[in-house]
Parts: sequence; structure tokens; C-alpha cells
Amino acid sequence: SSLPTGSFAHSAGLEAAAQLGMIKSEQDVKGFVQAATRSSMHLVTPFLIAGHRISQQKIGGACTDNVFNIPNEWDKLQQQCHAVMVTNQPSCAASIDQGKSLARIAPQWLKSQPLALPSNHHTQEIIDTLRSGSPHIAPTLGVIGGLLGLDELQVCRLYAYCMARDVVSAAVRLSLVGPLASVPLLHGIQESADSGIRAVLPALNEHPDDPLMSAAASAPVIEALHPCHEILQVRLFRT
Repeated sequence: SSLPTGSFAHSAGLEAAAQLGMIKSEQDVKGFVQAATRSSMHLVTPFLIAGHRISQQKIGGACTDNVFNIPNEWDKLQQQCHAVMVTNQPSCAASIDQGKSLARIAPQWLKSQPLALPSNHHTQEIIDTLRSGSPHIAPTLGVIGGLLGLDELQVCRLYAYCMARDVVSAAVRLSLVGPLASVPLLHGIQESADSGIRAVLPALNEHPDDPLMSAAASAPVIEALHPCHEILQVRLFRT
């Protein structure tokens, strides 16, 4: 939470849902956070894991340079992620904003950590690749998590926690719930996150090289509400 990636500037569609009359009680907020977290993990888990595997391929030396090319694989993954995210413009903008911020600060942060790998000659190539273009947050976090020694499930749960934390924080700032009520709300989100992660694993295992075969949102109402944020006359959050 101390990394300045700008995540608290986004509500994941909660502000639009509230203004459109879909959120009327704390129970509605709870349902929204659970559904949004589950749907988000349905959508981004394949890209988190694909990003994680890019870092592990090079660190572990499983592939040789003439077989596995970091920039090419990264560009392909970014194009696949963008193809899925671009259908929801506010969500896509939030993903790129946070991805660029994380990629910008990650090199300095990684080098100061004991878990970083300064002796590995591929690490700098990975870092340089992350900082090119407009990376989305999911594959970027997947790569960085791999560099820090997190496993695939830990990276997915980290993303889910950060995403749910941001939505709950937005709910507090929108006065939809109080600060004390937000604590148990966030504490109980793990089941929804794990449900979203587990749902995509069979398809991901069947098509490990193609995240597009398993990435899909699971909350169509939220997906329909979120783009309405762009037409709100008064808004507190960027998306």
C-alpha cells in the first residue's frame, strides 16, 4: 500500500453504481465488492500468471535465449491483455495508469530489496522491458511478483487484496460505509477472490500459452455500469 501507483484514484465502478442507485445499503456494498473481486480475478488471473511465468522462465533458465525472447513475449502478453481490457474503457485506463506507475517505481524498489536478483543478467532486461510502452497492471504485477520470489497463487491473492482494498476505500470516501464497517468487509473478501482464481485454472491449464482462452469477466452488471463513470456530471474518482 506504500507504493505510489495511484490505485486509490479508482473506484472499479462503485461510484457509477452508487450514483445510478444500485448501492443503497452496506449489504449492497458488500455484494458489489465480492462480485467485483470475483469478476476481476476471473479476468486477470491468466495475465497475472502469464506475467509471473515470463520472469520465472528467465530466472530459472528453463528456456534458452534463442527460444524465449522477453520483449517479444511481453509485447504479445500486453496485446492480449489490452484486447480484453479495452472493452471497458474506465477499467482499461485504470489498469494502464497503475501498470505504468508500478513499472516506473519497481526498478528502484527491487534493487533495494534482499530478494531482488542483481546478479542475474536477465533481471535488468526484464525491468527495462516493463518500463517500455503502456503496461497493464496485471502482467506487470505478475512479473514483479516473480522477481520477488512469490508463487503464482500468492501473486493472484496479492492483486485481489489490493483491488478489494481500493474498492472498500472508495466506499468509505463515498460515505457508503463507515471506516469501522470497512474492516470486516475487506477481511471477508478472500473467499470471493479464491473463487475467481479457481474458476479459471482448468481452462488456463488446458491452454497455458493463451490467456485469452480463459480470461473473462463474470459480473455483467458491473461491466455495464463501469463505463457509465465517463458520463457522470460530478465524480470523485478518475474511474
